[in-house]
Amino acid sequence: MAHLRPYRLLVFSCVLVGATTLDLRAAGAQGERRDEYHVKAAFLYNFAKFIQWPESDRSEMLVVGVVGHSPFNEVFEAVVTGKSVNGRVIVVRQFQSDDDPRAFNIIFIGVSEARRTADILLRVGGASVLTVGETPHFLTEGGIVQFYVRENRVRFDINSAGANQAGLRISSQLLSLAKQVSE
Repeated sequence: MAHLRPYRLLVFSCVLVGATTLDLRAAGAQGERRDEYHVKAAFLYNFAKFIQWPESDRSEMLVVGVVGHSPFNEVFEAVVTGKSVNGRVIVVRQFQSDDDPRAFNIIFIGVSEARRTADILLRVGGASVLTVGETPHFLTEGGIVQFYVRENRVRFDINSAGANQAGLRISSQLLSLAKQVSE
C-alpha cells in the first residue's frame, strides 16, 4: 500500500493543477500497464468529486462497479479504500452479468469487455450512472467518459450529452480538463 502513495500524490496534484495527462514513459516497459491503471484509478476517484448526481440519489454510499477482470480492479480498490466523496463512502464491487447496472453510481468497463460494452450501456439506459470505459468507440456507443493513451499519456474525453441524458451534472472544471467534450 505504501508503494501507491507517490502515485496518488502525483496524480492528485496533476488533477488539481489542471493537467489531463501523466507521462507513463518513466514507469518503464514492465510496469507501464499497471501504472496506466494507477493513473486511471486516481482520475476516476477525482471524477466523482466533480459529478453531481440527482437529488433522488443521495445514499450514504457511492457504488462503483468494475466490469471485467484486469489490474484495474485491484489498483482502484487500493486507491479508494477508506475514502469518501462528498460524505459518501466509496464501495467497489465487481460487476456481474446479472447485476442491475442502475444499482451503481459509476461503472468502469475495461477494454477486456469490449464485446459487452454496448449491451451494458444499453442496460444502463437513462439511469443516473457515470459510465467510464477505455474502448475506442466508447463515447459513440453511449458512454460518458472515455480513457485513452496517446503519446504515453493517459487522457480522457467526455460525452456531455450522455451525462445530461443520465441526469448527471459535470462540473465545468472537469469539462475543461477533458481533451474533447462532445455535445
